Amino acid sequence: MPRLNHGDALTKIRPLVGGAASGIKQVCRVGDIILVASLTTLSDEWYDGITVRVLSHRAGELDVNHFQFAEHGTLPHHADGVLTPYNAHRLDEPGALEPQALRDAIGRYVASIC
Repeated sequence: MPRLNHGDALTKIRPLVGGAASGIKQVCRVGDIILVASLTTLSDEWYDGITVRVLSHRAGELDVNHFQFAEHGTLPHHADGVLTPYNAHRLDEPGALEPQALRDAIGRYVASIC
């Protein structure tokens, strides 16, 4: 079975504008707050969205939220809104990835916390 490269997928989706993908996460710092985005597992190697964790060095995890691909039209060519190892190669095709609505939703969420 092929494996999905999380770092590549997160680099293409860029859920945290200004964040950097490292391994299976994308990380961004806003002042004293650290934001960590990762693909949300629907089942083994199937992902239906992005999970964003809000962390503080002093207080630990402050909040966590899930943003579904289907809800934000992120994968318009994939009617089921699921990213898999079998369709991840299509993210580079024109029109296969529409991440702006997802980024906007995550941006509003982050702005409400930071």
